Amino acid sequence: WSAKWKGGKHITKGMPDYGDEFDDKAVTQALWELLNEADVVVGHNIAKFDLKKFNTRAIIHGLKPFEPASVVDTLKLARAKFAFPSNRLDALAEILGLERKAQTGGYELWERCEQGDPQAWRKMKAYCKQDVVVLEQVYNKLATYATNHPNLPALQERTGCHVCGSTHVQRRGWTPTPTGARRRLQCIDCSHWMTGEHKKTER
Repeated sequence: WSAKWKGGKHITKGMPDYGDEFDDKAVTQALWELLNEADVVVGHNIAKFDLKKFNTRAIIHGLKPFEPASVVDTLKLARAKFAFPSNRLDALAEILGLERKAQTGGYELWERCEQGDPQAWRKMKAYCKQDVVVLEQVYNKLATYATNHPNLPALQERTGCHVCGSTHVQRRGWTPTPTGARRRLQCIDCSHWMTGEHKKTER
């Protein structure tokens, strides 16, 4: 697995790093601990694929569910807000002029990893790390269009842009609701739109 904290360093681990190339219990445990710390988890097709695959290995190894976190799925976001010719992560990166995914050379690399080939494991870890680089760049591009992005500054008990955390936010009118209106806000730095305080209509 490979991951990084927002604005932090990469963490990339494979089963050989835990002393056993054929048992994924330790690597599953390590990823469980990381997920248990996260307030928001970002991934591409993470809701339908990655988290389900992880939960399968976790329950097999006797792990309890990790602490609930908000999930931002860039595949869902791409499908909901845009009409790209392809929503694959590498295709989005190419269309948006970002870094591209690394090439593995096909299933042969997986087979070599299963055989314990150290060179293959190094290549696989480099591939996984680059996936996270591309994911973060695609996320940063798409997230400003998210309608219900988790409010990241609220986790630190402060106000700011829900996506980038900037405090450069301006009031831009009101958004009507069934019971009144909510303050409409826009981030000056990343252009993300948000809603603020609610003003009820007097009856």
